Formats: sequence, structure tokens, C-alpha cells
Amino acid sequence: MHSLGKGILVLISIFLLFCLMVFSPARVMAVNAKFDFSKMSDMSDFDPNNPVIPKGDTFKIAVLAPFSGPTTVIGQVYWIAALWAATDYNKRGYND
Repeated sequence: MHSLGKGILVLISIFLLFCLMVFSPARVMAVNAKFDFSKMSDMSDFDPNNPVIPKGDTFKIAVLAPFSGPTTVIGQVYWIAALWAATDYNKRGYND
């Protein structure tokens, strides 16, 4: 009797695995948007040690990271990443 129960469990598991492969959520819920590299601004002159502060409207980006102690490097890397994103945003010239 136990072997019959195990056999049914194996068959149900195989059936569920087959259904998961056929009706895959990745295929059904595929995102149509993708990153367009052609819209990316020219960042060849980006220097994190000498940031250019633009004039105009201000938006604030919070960087929650350590800036002192033994993990200072982590905070500096996060700051450079946020500065890079802000510079790219400003160079694209969004007006929305």
C-alpha cells in the first residue's frame, strides 16, 4: 500500500512539474520594456572627484551608507553611484 501511495505522489509531482514548464509564469508575465543604451548620455567626462553641480531645480537623493570608520569605502562607492546617476539624469535634460 505504501508503494502505491509513493507512486501516485511521484506521478502528481511529475504532472505538476510538467504544468509548471508548459505554463511558465516567465512566459506569461514577460516585460516588454528594456533598457535602451542609445538614450544614455555621454559620461566620458564624468569625474567623481570633481563633481559638476548644475544650476536649476533641485532634487535630492539620499545615500544611506557609512562615511566613517572601517567601512568608509562602501559609503564612497554608494556616493559615486548616486552621483553618476544624477549626472546622467542631468545630462539627458529631462523636463518632466
